Amino acid sequence: METPIYPPAAAYEAPVVRPYVLSADGCSVAELMANPAAWAVMLKYMPSIGFITQIPETKKLLDNMTVVDFAVFGPPVDPKTLATINAELAQIPSTGAAR
Repeated sequence: METPIYPPAAAYEAPVVRPYVLSADGCSVAELMANPAAWAVMLKYMPSIGFITQIPETKKLLDNMTVVDFAVFGPPVDPKTLATINAELAQIPSTGAAR
């Protein structure tokens, strides 16, 4: 078997670190719960998420599931509601690190 020959790279773009922004579909539920202002926004628009997070089986999933992921356990997330939530969350100063 012969080793393939690859052409040299044409260009390199250095990776750019995006600013950290709170969002319902980009942050884990645990991240949102850790920020009281963000969690208040979530409960304002999606009160059922408060109940879902108290279920023993879902507690272990809070670190790696977003609010949109949890829609499997409850009512689906309306795209307009999600846009409203994300707009309000973007206004909240966050202390999170870059993703």
